[in-house]
Amino acid sequence: MGNNVAAAGKSKQIIEVRQVRINFSEHGGHIEWIDVESDRLAIAGRFTLGKETTNGDANKTSGPPDGKAKQSVAVKKGTTEPEPNGGSKRCTFPGYGACGLVNLGNTCYANSALQCISYMPLLRAYLLSSQYKTTGDLNKDNPLGTGGKLLEEFSDLLRTMWSGKYGEKSPTRFRGHLGRARSQFSGADQQDAQELLNYMLDVLHEDSNKVKKKPYVEALEDDWVKKTSLPRVGQEAWRRFLRRNRSIIADVAMGQVLNTVACPKCHFSSRNFDPFNLLSLPFPTVADVIFQVTVFRRGTSLNCPQTLNRTKKGDRRRERFERKKPPDGILKAPSNQLIEEKYAIAMSRLADIGDLRMQLQNISGISAGRLKLCKVEELVISEDMDDSNPVKTYTKVTGLPDKE
Repeated sequence: MGNNVAAAGKSKQIIEVRQVRINFSEHGGHIEWIDVESDRLAIAGRFTLGKETTNGDANKTSGPPDGKAKQSVAVKKGTTEPEPNGGSKRCTFPGYGACGLVNLGNTCYANSALQCISYMPLLRAYLLSSQYKTTGDLNKDNPLGTGGKLLEEFSDLLRTMWSGKYGEKSPTRFRGHLGRARSQFSGADQQDAQELLNYMLDVLHEDSNKVKKKPYVEALEDDWVKKTSLPRVGQEAWRRFLRRNRSIIADVAMGQVLNTVACPKCHFSSRNFDPFNLLSLPFPTVADVIFQVTVFRRGTSLNCPQTLNRTKKGDRRRERFERKKPPDGILKAPSNQLIEEKYAIAMSRLADIGDLRMQLQNISGISAGRLKLCKVEELVISEDMDDSNPVKTYTKVTGLPDKE
C-alpha cells in the first residue's frame, strides 16, 4: 500500500491518498494503483458490490477491546449502481473485458460474433480511443455504409464492455441500430454468426473508409500478369485496392487470395488477386475408419513355422511339413492350441461387414466364408471406485451380421 501526501495552498492542509498496487498481468491486464475506497476492492473471498464509498465512510474507526484505535476500511453496502442502457450486474473478474452480452431472443449468434470483434486488439483500441473522430475517418457520406451510426454505436458498446465495471450488458440499443441497417437481423430468429461477422466487418470498413470519393480503378491486364512474378502482381493488386479502400479494417482484418481460372477446352488461364476479410477453412475429416481386428485360429505349419514346422533332431530336412495347402484347401493343424493374430485395417466409412471379411481373407489367408466376426465391448459394472470398491468390468462378445 502506498501513501501519497500533497500540500494544498497556504493552509498547508495535508491530504492523504491511500492506494493499493495490484498486478492484473496474470489475468491479461496490467499493474494498477487503485484507491482503497474504490468499489473495485473488497474483502478477500468476496465480490465487489455496492457504490463507491466516500472519504468520510472510509475513515471510520472502531475501538478494539484493548482500547487502542485501529483504522479500518469500510465498504458501504447499498443498491447496485445501474448500468447505462440496461443491465445491472457487475464484473466479478479482475481486469477488463470480462463482460457478457444478454440474449435478446435467439441472438446468441450475434453475441458470439460481437465478442470475436471485441477481442481484436488493434481494432478495439481504435474504437475505444475514438480515433476515428480525431483523424476524421468517420465517413458519413458513404452509401455503402450506415453513415457512421453503426460504428459509433458499436464503439459505445465496447466502452461499456471494457470499462471493467459490468459483468454483462444488454445490447438493446445496438441491436436496434443493427436491425434498421439490416432488416435480416432485426427479428428474434436464429441467424448465421459468420454472416453477421462478415457484415459487421464490411460496415465498420465502409463507415471508417478514408476514401470519400472512390475513383475508378482498372483491373490488371492478363498479358502483364503472365509476364510478371506473382509477388509483384500481388503488390500491384493490393495498391489498386487501397485506392478505393483505406480503413482500420483494411489494415488489420483484410488480405487477398490468388484465384486461377482455366478453360478446359482452350486451356487459357487467368490469374487475379481478390480481397477478403474472412477465410472459411474446412475441418479435417478422416475418410477411413481404423478397425482393430484380433483373429483366433488353430496353429499350423504355415502360421507357426518356427514351432510347428521344426524338424526333429537328426532330420536333414529344413521343414517338417511342406508349405502348400492340400487339394481340399483345408490345412490340418498339428496343434490343438489357438494362436492370436492382431491386425489394424483401414476401411471406408461406407464399407460393410462383407468388405471387412474380404480384407481379412487377403491378409490372413482364411476364406471369408469361414470367418465368424464378433464385436468385443468392455463394460463397467460398478462406477463407484475407491480403495475398498474397485471398478468391475466384463467383456461382452456379440456376433455381427453379414451387413452392418
